[in-house]
Amino acid sequence: MTTTEPEIEDKKELPRSPFPSWCSFLLTHPFRKREFDRDKITEQAGIKPGLTVLELGCGPGFFTEFIAQKLGPTGKVIAQDVVPAMITKLKKRMRRFPVTENIEPLLAGSSHTGLEDAGVDLIFAANVFEEIVREGEIEATAKELYRVLKPDGRLYFGEHRVPQRTIEKILGGLEGAGFKRHDLDEIFFVHGAVFSK
Repeated sequence: MTTTEPEIEDKKELPRSPFPSWCSFLLTHPFRKREFDRDKITEQAGIKPGLTVLELGCGPGFFTEFIAQKLGPTGKVIAQDVVPAMITKLKKRMRRFPVTENIEPLLAGSSHTGLEDAGVDLIFAANVFEEIVREGEIEATAKELYRVLKPDGRLYFGEHRVPQRTIEKILGGLEGAGFKRHDLDEIFFVHGAVFSK
């Protein structure tokens, strides 16, 4: 396991997430495990062995655990979050994960990841774009995600119970950056879609 942090002189440069880290227990609560079928969601997202996946806004690792298992030893999940306390909680929870060697925690803003161009096969964003909209970072984030995604890569997003105007901002930001939308026949969120470059 390695930890990647971009060159940031002052951590205050990171955007402040509207989701407080002290509420992180809600993200791993047993009720949430019943509400979200992580196996089906990660399958629908197209996560399979050998891929390099950027998990946007990983929090304490609710989805990270499942993504890592599906990727296997030849794949890698870059678990990004903007909140240092969330990355700390992820690392603590990883001690109980069945697979950890392919997890790379990344403390960075979603609009400045520090990742190389076209190095990611798939971007997984579950219940995170709403926060990015509230941070005022959706346009810059969409451009950054387009930059780090491989030409044949895909972006999967799902949002649960957010206002329609927020969904429109998310879709507008992604499409404005050049992403092409592909609707899903079945989604496991209230709103969701797959995008390609």
